[in-house]
Amino acid sequence: MADKGDIFRLLFDLEGKVGIVTGGSSGIGLSMAKALAQTGVKIAIVNRTVGAGEKAAAEIREHGGIAASFPADVTKKDNVEAVVEAIENEMGAADILVNCAGINIRKKALEFGLSEWQ
Repeated sequence: MADKGDIFRLLFDLEGKVGIVTGGSSGIGLSMAKALAQTGVKIAIVNRTVGAGEKAAAEIREHGGIAASFPADVTKKDNVEAVVEAIENEMGAADILVNCAGINIRKKALEFGLSEWQ
């Protein structure tokens, strides 16, 4: 019987592609990173916390995937430009982008100011 990784590979031929996962060190982002890694995608974990990103990348590597951590704050344009360049230099041009970075504003959406939406 095929394991989960084999099934993903049969459904999705993504071997050798490069995937950037923002917010990839926890929650949905980490789950997406792990699933993509099982299909052969080289994973670039992008998040603000160096230790958390390194831990997530190590976990993916422990299961046979290719992953590296790239710390950046995706709310800052210069950080985004620098991290994309770093990923391209180390892993190649990105083929896949999964945006899971987020913040938690504890109030009703209708009460958000313009800067909070942006």
